[in-house]
Amino acid sequence: MKTNLTIPDIVTIGNLIAGFIGIVYLIHGQPLISIKLVVLAAILDGLDGVLARKLQEDDSSKFGAQLDSLADATSFGVLPALILYTTLNTVFAIVLAVLFLSASIIRLARFNITQTEDYFQGIPTTCAGLTLAIYTIYFDELIMTTIIVLALSILMISEIKYPKIPFKPRIAAGILLILVLITTGPFFTATTTALLALTTAYIIIFPLKNTSLKTAITKKS
Repeated sequence: MKTNLTIPDIVTIGNLIAGFIGIVYLIHGQPLISIKLVVLAAILDGLDGVLARKLQEDDSSKFGAQLDSLADATSFGVLPALILYTTLNTVFAIVLAVLFLSASIIRLARFNITQTEDYFQGIPTTCAGLTLAIYTIYFDELIMTTIIVLALSILMISEIKYPKIPFKPRIAAGILLILVLITTGPFFTATTTALLALTTAYIIIFPLKNTSLKTAITKKS
């Protein structure tokens, strides 16, 4: 198997670096910058996927897939879990952070061995990490946060099918991520609210859709 770094691999390492720098900023008490670095990591994660499909050969893509999961574990597992802990800053927050981190790692490990062409099995870790990071900007109430973390963790390791987003909507989502990254003040509030609404809709709609479909099938049977 080839292990020479390709352009997509370099972008993936950029994702990893963004996650690591986010942890450093969090240690220095700057969670907002850390959250923006989660967003930057998401942009790079989407970009490396596009480049990988266009440029990589089969052998190197296997290496790239492993590298991508390791980067995602840092940027969308470790960093959001630490953001969660520092937001709540309680002993119970450690439990929630460990739960979210464990679910994200399990999700990534499963993805490496069960990739499908048309859908994701469970919420993508990128989406869950983004949602949790943005959520902490506006909410720090323990009970609601516990529910959110439990829901995200369960849905990440669930067998619910989440569709892969087509190219054009993915471009629109990418533009929104860039706006979150570069805006401040009221514009930042507007873009992060829009992003949280978008990821929440994606997370909620498909479990409800699958439940409705199963109910309809059961009634017909």
